[in-house]
Amino acid sequence: MNTDYVRLMLQDAAGNLRALLDEMNSNPEFSEIELSIWLNDVFGSLNIAWNGRELTDDEASKLTEQMYYRLRSFPVADIIMDGK
Repeated sequence: MNTDYVRLMLQDAAGNLRALLDEMNSNPEFSEIELSIWLNDVFGSLNIAWNGRELTDDEASKLTEQMYYRLRSFPVADIIMDGK
């Protein structure tokens, strides 16, 4: 596991989450649409942390746009469906 890359993505998610909370606390007009936009960034960073955990530093530095959006996707392939 590339812990440096995972840590970087988790720090990004944490920063976005802190910024979201700050915005919610300071904006009494904060809307559901704004929440959706902010959470997209938070979840995107969390998904990249998980999906990119095995990337080498070289691979991470050369991500294509297509690969970046694949990494941002929810990791459904990692969910084990046992029929219950």
